[in-house]
Amino acid sequence: MTSPYRLAMNGLLGGMLLLPSSYLIRDRMETTSATSTLRPELLLTHLPPAPLFDQIHKLNFPVIATYVVKEREDLWSISQRFHVDQFTIKSSNDLENPFPPTGSVLLIPNEKGTVYDVDKPETLQSITRGFGRGKLLGTAYDQQVLAINHFPLPDLKDPGRTFAKGTRLFLPDAWKPTGLEPPFSLRHQTSGWGLRKHPVLGITRAHKGRDLAMPYGTPVPVTRPGTVTFAGWMGGYGNMVEIRHQLRNGHVRYTRYGHLSRIRVHEGQHVSMYQVIGNVGSTGISTGPHLHYEIRDESGNAPNPNSKAAY
Repeated sequence: MTSPYRLAMNGLLGGMLLLPSSYLIRDRMETTSATSTLRPELLLTHLPPAPLFDQIHKLNFPVIATYVVKEREDLWSISQRFHVDQFTIKSSNDLENPFPPTGSVLLIPNEKGTVYDVDKPETLQSITRGFGRGKLLGTAYDQQVLAINHFPLPDLKDPGRTFAKGTRLFLPDAWKPTGLEPPFSLRHQTSGWGLRKHPVLGITRAHKGRDLAMPYGTPVPVTRPGTVTFAGWMGGYGNMVEIRHQLRNGHVRYTRYGHLSRIRVHEGQHVSMYQVIGNVGSTGISTGPHLHYEIRDESGNAPNPNSKAAY
């Protein structure tokens, strides 16, 4: 007959034997739980599937995703999905127009700036000084670029320190001259390209550009370098500046800036990216202060700025 003392001892020993097993089971459950929450699509070495791309803007560190353009997609729809401005996408992929071919692969950073691939050994300064941001901030910007790309800080005074071919850098708040973007956001557009009833003349005729309502005297910058081909009074345009641009695809395009209150450039002058060429006004045939912005091709035609013909 088993005594109560023996039963108690057997129960105690059994509990001691089961104790390590319970910890092992718990550890395995925790490990399984941790493994199940691992998100391999967020690893930098993993190519994320498309449905997660619209989440990268929530990350607080630079990430560069790759995206295959689908049929009937343009930069506007892609930029809306990624929550990244079109200028960043165009600059990072050397795009001249907002219509990338179907099937093309785009680099999409989650912050404003440019993805820069080194195609030959280059020094940091030779890279950054090719952008307005680098010219403006100098060594301070060089340090920012190194830090955001997790490179150790070298001796920045050593001109011989180079990045090898194939190195990929992200240049924050820096852009290449691409496309022919208007100087102001299209949120300010009061009249677009196409047929309309003229607000002053009262007749229906083609409007060859975009009207962007801005306060009188607002500085007007250019979004692409070029050469001034006209700066003066031109009929209904009032005070107008025309600039010639050479695109990467070999095409030449002209941009016009009308109704200016003041002209700040002269014919034959080279203008750099974001240089102010005048101020918003209401000269010529105009109902109030705004900028008339249009694109012209080599034949003098004014194509729809939302079409491939504009580029």
